[in-house]
Amino acid sequence: MRHTLDHNVERFKNLMLNMFDIETDGKSDRDIALEGIDKLSAFWTSLGAPSRLADYDIGEDQLDKIADIAAKEMEYGGFGNFMKLNRDDILSILKASL
Repeated sequence: MRHTLDHNVERFKNLMLNMFDIETDGKSDRDIALEGIDKLSAFWTSLGAPSRLADYDIGEDQLDKIADIAAKEMEYGGFGNFMKLNRDDILSILKASL
């Protein structure tokens, strides 16, 4: 979410306001969206859901292969409907998820 946030800040802001009780006074749309992303992450953590690739024993040495597979899937419209991602985007997201 953080990687694609700036593609459509208002959309993320609206999503987060619909999901969470966020005080908006004096905050930018981006700050509201980021607070919501933090709250969503905390929610998943509270459920005990894994949140890092390391939780699945995936290390940095595997990221290039995963990015290649994901980029190939993108060619077939497999995911990325909100924002089209290229291999560099995918690799950046994977690295941030370690």
